[in-house]
Amino acid sequence: MSLWEAKKIKGNEEFKKKNYAAAVGLYTEGILIDPSQDVLYSNRGLSYMNLNEPEKAKMDFSKAIELNPRNIKAMKRISYMLIQEGQLLEGLIYLKKIRKIDREEPAILDEIDTCQKLIQYKRELDDNKITNDWNKCFELSSKLIQKCNKCFEIKLIYLESMVNSYQIEEALSFYNNDLDSNEKKLDNVQFLLTKAYFNDGKYEKSKQLLLNLLSNTKDSMLIEKTKKLSEKLEQIQALKEKANKFYKNNNFSDAINVYNELLSLDNNNKFFNALILSNRSLCYYKIKDMFNALHDINASIKLNNKYWKSYQRRANINIRLKYSEQAKDDLRKVLELDPNNREARSLLDDILKEERKKGTKDLYMILGVSRNSTIDEIRKEFKKLVIKWHPDKHNETEEKKIFAEKKFKEINSAYHILIDPYKREIYDKTGKDENIEQKSEDNNKKYNYKRERSRDQSEYMKEGFHY
Repeated sequence: MSLWEAKKIKGNEEFKKKNYAAAVGLYTEGILIDPSQDVLYSNRGLSYMNLNEPEKAKMDFSKAIELNPRNIKAMKRISYMLIQEGQLLEGLIYLKKIRKIDREEPAILDEIDTCQKLIQYKRELDDNKITNDWNKCFELSSKLIQKCNKCFEIKLIYLESMVNSYQIEEALSFYNNDLDSNEKKLDNVQFLLTKAYFNDGKYEKSKQLLLNLLSNTKDSMLIEKTKKLSEKLEQIQALKEKANKFYKNNNFSDAINVYNELLSLDNNNKFFNALILSNRSLCYYKIKDMFNALHDINASIKLNNKYWKSYQRRANINIRLKYSEQAKDDLRKVLELDPNNREARSLLDDILKEERKKGTKDLYMILGVSRNSTIDEIRKEFKKLVIKWHPDKHNETEEKKIFAEKKFKEINSAYHILIDPYKREIYDKTGKDENIEQKSEDNNKKYNYKRERSRDQSEYMKEGFHY
């Protein structure tokens, strides 16, 4: 065995033990003995890869390929590194060389196909970044970053697409866990972090980062973007303060106007708009405009379904509208998100107690008639209510339409009970509208049976028979 081979074997042993620095030393000693051995450069390059020294690793792989143009292992390793760094065309060249050298090389066709797809994704990503289609950018950069996880350009676009498509939790997680300490310090990354906090409504944190960025960056374009964000932040804070002041002074209509202005600032910021819609809903609730209050809180929850206060506000609105089932669902959702919420627990208990206590509806009150009303009087009031609450007349918003449909159904149900003498008698005696249809049907059967029996008895009597 030659001296360089002995060094290689010892180097391999250290590599298996994950003593990569020791392995590098041994491979280097072998290279000094015989610099013509490509395997030593290839193995040392792999050790440098594991020590996270990519430039040294690529130099060794290139030297190995220079010494032996058929060194498939070195080609595979350098192509892998190039693809990780986002140098996709260069990585593809090496993959195609491997294919030419050994057409039986396992899975090489799949690797070539994957690399070509990544190249296409990168081209599409560049096009969509120009048009600021951030949802598409996120979709494409998500695919790229799986293979190109050491390419800072793709990392930056991935982070930017999450921030601009308001995936704030994911963006902050990526910043904290997937960027190295040097990448985090870069001005463009710090700007995206600032914008993430801004989009998440954490204005004080955003303001602090903005001031730091303005005092440190020398990038004129970034300074301009930072100043614009700072101005927008000041505008939002001023308007929010104005709205809060109106609210505290019970000037709810003025507060609503300010919230309208706030909602016009950024149509895409779902978390910010969810909060403003929730606040505007509360103002509508205070002036007893329940349909607009419900419309706003529904829109708020659609934008952000993790904010327990929105569900609690909607529960209060539903209670006022007598939507007890919906109110119960909302209060249960509040308790799911905030298990120790005493107010929600108390409201839910109150609804359940009231349901057990009441157990029925006042059908006369629903139709707006007295208990002594005649059939004609009931019909007259019913016609008025049908015209008033027909759903086609209340389709300005989904909330109004749903309420009208509920009222319309309730009116029809009450009418069909009170217009029927027997059903009305059952209701007046029991005070309950439950199972009246079944009782009425049973009574009709009983009545028909008695009538048939009476007729049969008459026939028997005529013929001289007795029961």
